[in-house]
Amino acid sequence: DLLYFPRGIIHHAPNKDSSSPSVHLTISTFQRQTLYDLVQKTFEEAMSELWEEDETLRRALPWKALTLQAPQKEMSAAVAKQLRRL
Repeated sequence: DLLYFPRGIIHHAPNKDSSSPSVHLTISTFQRQTLYDLVQKTFEEAMSELWEEDETLRRALPWKALTLQAPQKEMSAAVAKQLRRL
């Protein structure tokens, strides 16, 4: 049997006889080859290399760094510095 589900459709495939095993094989012909995917993978690999080289990237963020009370100018400067290294 073959059943086609368009990309993104959530489905549930229960086995009618719960005492016997069932196999559910999903095959996707859609490959992630968008500009977004390329950029995401590039940054991921570049940041991974920097992570190994630079100990400062492995340090914890300052307390409340991701809140509205964070020193925005300092955080922006730190992020910009790391992006320039890529």
